[in-house]
Amino acid sequence: MRHRHKIAIAVLVLILLGVWVLLRQPPVPPHEGPAPEAVSGTAPSAAAQTNPLPAQPVDAAQTTAGATAATAGRSQGIQASTPQPAGPVTINSIGAVENPAEVKPESSTPPLEAHIAVEAVRNAIQKYGAAFGGNPVGTNAEITKALNGDNPTHSRFIEGIPGAQIDGNGNLIDQWGTPYFFHQLSASDMEVRSAGPDRIMWNGDDIIVK
Repeated sequence: MRHRHKIAIAVLVLILLGVWVLLRQPPVPPHEGPAPEAVSGTAPSAAAQTNPLPAQPVDAAQTTAGATAATAGRSQGIQASTPQPAGPVTINSIGAVENPAEVKPESSTPPLEAHIAVEAVRNAIQKYGAAFGGNPVGTNAEITKALNGDNPTHSRFIEGIPGAQIDGNGNLIDQWGTPYFFHQLSASDMEVRSAGPDRIMWNGDDIIVK
């Protein structure tokens, strides 16, 4: 009986010793394996699908220079403009401009020269009136046609005179490319008006010869 009691005490001591040894051991860290994305056959994460490529580096100097240039352009009111093609103006045998789109105004021409051109047109009308007993009538194109040979003697009264340019519509135009305005004052008097450098009729820079 006493022998069995000793055996039970020894077993209890061993159990307590084993529990004490287990409690003394450090905790085992969790298993660290590869990320789910690294495992072959698994789908990429949402972040990888959203940004498949790495971000491109931005040149801070170029970005700053571009922003500065744009700000300076806006502050100075600079606007891009499309250059216009330049080319010679060709006058054919009847005094018509073959390419009216290329006629360019010469705003730098002195006003005195422009006045002489308008007066030359008025003188051509007066010569027509003296030859046929009255001034040509009608629109600009009709008057121009009569002065340029569509008359009983086929005389060309505007051939070779200053400012005798004809646009593609058959209108006699001034040096800025604007058709002249003809106002019949009487059977023998005609007012010739140029719109002037601003190409706007009926204002202060119009050139008028009566």
